[in-house]
Amino acid sequence: MIKKVSLKKTSLVSISLATLLFTGCAAPSFTKVGTTATGEKVAITKQDVHAKTKMSETIFLEPVDPKDQIIYFKFRNTSDEELEIMQKLKAKFESMGFIVTRNPKKANFMVQANLLKVGQMDENEQKNYLASGFGVGAAAAGVTMLTGGGYGRAGTAGLIGAVVGLGIEAARVKDVHYAMVTDVEIRQRPMKGETVTQNDSMSGQMGRGSVSKQSSTMENVQWKKYRTRIVSSAYAPGLEFEQARPFLEDGLVKSLAGTM
Repeated sequence: MIKKVSLKKTSLVSISLATLLFTGCAAPSFTKVGTTATGEKVAITKQDVHAKTKMSETIFLEPVDPKDQIIYFKFRNTSDEELEIMQKLKAKFESMGFIVTRNPKKANFMVQANLLKVGQMDENEQKNYLASGFGVGAAAAGVTMLTGGGYGRAGTAGLIGAVVGLGIEAARVKDVHYAMVTDVEIRQRPMKGETVTQNDSMSGQMGRGSVSKQSSTMENVQWKKYRTRIVSSAYAPGLEFEQARPFLEDGLVKSLAGTM
């Protein structure tokens, strides 16, 4: 799912025929300052910011009576960035008729999320994190370097061809990609009369060359567990983190709301 939203317009000198660079977008354009390879600032016009969110595993929860829509959230942020996830989650779920509680014993749904990484991240690294799934680091960490960070020769050639007649400095300004990687565990109370048997398997790194693995089986458990990894991303030429942050937050919140 791709979401297109415009940034606030800035009064800058526009580049003639800049629309040749960015075609196929329906939303109104915005004007931004991009930084060239030589460090110079140029005005870059693009019609919108592209934002998307993907889940490693699709989750569907059982519908319940409105009076049983009581949910508990726990969000861990191990990154260096200040985010507004909890406030947005609470507002979104309350608008859907849920009661948000601070007591997990009263909840019929529980969402526990761990933000692993947020910041600039090329498309290959995003795909690696998504493919790795819940609880695992990005697979094949060296792929990004080997593949040139997502900018292939064909794409570069196409870009050069599209900017004939434009300033060469403008052509050097590329999309800046930001992404947020979050591991999510969603729990739901079993339905009346439902018996649940659960198998848990966990693995973790314990120093160089050592891996710890644990597994357990439980019957008649109190929660049904579902796990997924959510990668939300946004990109545009010269995009800065503070401009990308709302798109990343909203993508995560919308994905979580979509499971209910």
